[in-house]
Amino acid sequence: MKKLIFILAALALAVSCTNERGSGKPELRFNSEGEFKIAQYTDLHWDEEVPEEVEIIKNIIRGVTAAEKPDLAVFTGDVICTDKTEQGWKHFISLMNELGVPYAVTMGNHDPEFNLTRDQIFDILEADPLFVGERGPKEISGVGNYILEVKASDGSDKVNALAYCFDSGDYTPSRKDFGYYGWFERDQVEWYMEQSGRYTAANGGTPVNALAFFHIALPEYKLLEKSDRLGNYLEPICSPDLNTGMFQAMRYMGDIMGVFVGHDHCNDFLGKYYDITLAYGRRTQAWEDEVVSGSRIIVLKEGQREFETYCVTPEFGKEYSYYHPAGLPDPKYGVKVPAKNVNPKQKGVSYKYYEGNISSALRLDKEGKLVAKGIMKDINISDAPVDNHYGYEFDAYINIPSDNFYRFTASIDDGAAVYIDGIEIMNSEGMFSGIQLTGSICLEKGFHELKVYYYENYAGENLSLSIESADIPHQLIPADMLYIK
Repeated sequence: MKKLIFILAALALAVSCTNERGSGKPELRFNSEGEFKIAQYTDLHWDEEVPEEVEIIKNIIRGVTAAEKPDLAVFTGDVICTDKTEQGWKHFISLMNELGVPYAVTMGNHDPEFNLTRDQIFDILEADPLFVGERGPKEISGVGNYILEVKASDGSDKVNALAYCFDSGDYTPSRKDFGYYGWFERDQVEWYMEQSGRYTAANGGTPVNALAFFHIALPEYKLLEKSDRLGNYLEPICSPDLNTGMFQAMRYMGDIMGVFVGHDHCNDFLGKYYDITLAYGRRTQAWEDEVVSGSRIIVLKEGQREFETYCVTPEFGKEYSYYHPAGLPDPKYGVKVPAKNVNPKQKGVSYKYYEGNISSALRLDKEGKLVAKGIMKDINISDAPVDNHYGYEFDAYINIPSDNFYRFTASIDDGAAVYIDGIEIMNSEGMFSGIQLTGSICLEKGFHELKVYYYENYAGENLSLSIESADIPHQLIPADMLYIK
């Protein structure tokens, strides 16, 4: 019996070694500096019958590869769009072998419209040792649902990041009654949640930092507020009409930091929706219009729930640098508000306290009675002597540590307005129960005037003001950043 167990164990080890090493597939791993760089290419529309356009596409990918030296290339759909489909895929694979970059592919709505099915395309791709994807489980919808593991920089088998690749489908069964573009099927959502849970359990209960790549945008892309977007938004978002809950599943599982799609050729914007960055790639086409073709670069940081991403083109280089989780761009993409020429020494916040039936945060002095004023260590309403019908005006210098974009978030009940150097950052413009307001501004290092107006009507009170940037994690504004004017 012991001999049989030994033989079975040896066979299992042999199979394991064959799957992991004998396949000849490249290993994805953080480098010695703890970084892993991904180049996302999307919507190439590679057409073998237009060779001059194919050469342009090739040179874009060659240029980005030479400049960025990515560890992985991910092609998010509509890659080969030609009647000479098999020839196109083989020439595409030749390019990737010329460059020597491991690559993954997700299907777009146009890829299977020509002479090859999804399965036939993956027959071609899986024969290439540089292709690190797979067709995925047969029992769930789509072809090309798979997970890429990025292992630790120390050479161990520890998985320190994941890239989920999905087939986002193509069209609805009836393009009239259910919208035009397809949606994630329920079995795909369930498969993702099962796999995510498995990795989380293997990681001691902590979700493994992850990204997701597919072709068609989620419906949640339409919910990004204008103020939170960075990049080009030049055509309608062609997401499915039916929302089957993939974004909700990602939030629930807690591993996905960013989602990267294509499909809408002239969009390359991104923004943070709740705690997930929703991003378009920069399209990689030969066509000429408002958007210069290139790639989106994503740089993961080992052991950190963060990444930097930016667009890059061979002509103009790096554009629209953005940081997750702050959800804010590089300061060079904004007009910095200059710091005040002051040097305050005493920490704290000046306040005025009002009572009365106040209707707006900006009407404290008109509708309320000034009851008290003084100094406190931070922005705080906990010492208010009454429960209802009062307000505060806070005034301080805030010491900004570096030139950067800063997001301020206020959790309020009932009303508030926030100003930096006289610039309105947020204003509830009325009475609300338990809401969050956000606003962003690019600030120069140094002292800036911060004014906060708050009022409480009745039935619950709350004011908390947070700050975050690429250098500062989301946190309540610390007392040591505030100085008396």
